[in-house]
Amino acid sequence: MNRPIARDVRGDRIPMPAAGAGPKTGAALALGVFAAVVMTFAVPGVAQASPSGVLINERTYSGARGCVTVRGFPIRLRVDNRGAAPARVYLLPGCTGGVTKTIEAGRKAAPIGASVLFG
Repeated sequence: MNRPIARDVRGDRIPMPAAGAGPKTGAALALGVFAAVVMTFAVPGVAQASPSGVLINERTYSGARGCVTVRGFPIRLRVDNRGAAPARVYLLPGCTGGVTKTIEAGRKAAPIGASVLFG
């Protein structure tokens, strides 16, 4: 394969880059990287566009009413109340055993409990 040869200022021979390795390829590569970065950050943003409900241990309970048993025994729950009403965390399953924490709308907490009463 014969590549064209150019000469620099001193007259030395400089091999020209192979076809496809010029500025157009660099621009296409940069555009592809930019598109990948945009998609990486854009897709999670769409999923979080309408926060509502209650997030308990990374699981969303949207539109839930009444008592929801999260575990069969008390553990530390990470609760992010994105709803409009308070959420009450109970020590035992079935919203029994007493309230360990009431989390107001728009607040986060990490109480011990096994079930949560919405609304």
